Amino acid sequence: MFSSAAPEPKPEPVDILFITTHGEYAESEIVEFPSPINKIHKINVAPIGECCKLSETTAKAIKSGLEQILTLTRTDMDMKSKIVIDLLKTIEETLKPHGSAMNLNPNIDNIPTVKVGDNITDKNYFVRVKEIITTESPYYDTITLLSQQANPNLLKDIRGMPTRNTKEISIKLSEILQHITDYYSSITNLIIVDVTCSEVCSSIHNRNLKRNINKGDVIFGGNYKNKSIGKLKKLKQTNNKKLRNTKTKRKKTRKMRRRLNK
Repeated sequence: MFSSAAPEPKPEPVDILFITTHGEYAESEIVEFPSPINKIHKINVAPIGECCKLSETTAKAIKSGLEQILTLTRTDMDMKSKIVIDLLKTIEETLKPHGSAMNLNPNIDNIPTVKVGDNITDKNYFVRVKEIITTESPYYDTITLLSQQANPNLLKDIRGMPTRNTKEISIKLSEILQHITDYYSSITNLIIVDVTCSEVCSSIHNRNLKRNINKGDVIFGGNYKNKSIGKLKKLKQTNNKKLRNTKTKRKKTRKMRRRLNK
């Protein structure tokens, strides 16, 4: 007789990139880059075009849960990613009655597998130096690589210590992944837990992303793939031009009236 039991998942070495800074898609159009890492699962907590409400206490709770997930030895990367999502959902349900929910992405279960060479959406992360000074938790307003080897703060490793005149420190996802490839070459399977906002450069771009997104694509990691926003950008410029022309006409009309009344 053959057993009908499903085979146990093959254990895989997995590391987690935990991001708790501010986040945005700062460019006027979505930028992609080829992944330098063997396999990535990107989990975005916030829906595209919206903010993520994160506190120091919540960041600490997520970090503790992620560290426990890393200790699971008899699980593969897919299983670990699902457990991460269950953790985030549990924390979200706990926060809701207190009015401090994170604004969890409704499509968070859609996890893309990005292999080396595949395109992944770039994103800008930044922190305000004043906020870092007042933050007590080392896992809030930081970019931490949760690894079996160590838990380095990659923002500090890559950008160094801020100077006295530094007000803001920013870094792109493409830079972070390249740094991991260069200095942590043993990492081949990476789960990115992005607990940052997913806003884009303007409200009109936000609307375009939501309207013109193919919901079957999950390039953002639980969010949707964007189509080109060039047309909307051009339309916005045209509307501004029309508005300027209208204002100019009004000024000319007022001048004419003043001359006639003299």
